[in-house]
Amino acid sequence: MHREGKTLKEDYEDNDVLHTPVMPHAMRHQFAPFEETANAGA
Repeated sequence: MHREGKTLKEDYEDNDVLHTPVMPHAMRHQFAPFEETANAGA
């Protein structure tokens, strides 16, 4: 991720890392199982 994309924001909450990246479309399928939308918690 760090080689191909760009990190916009990285936060830590308890034992979790909340990562907001910008990445090439070709990489998106690799991270799809971990993806959450910004409005998921609202």
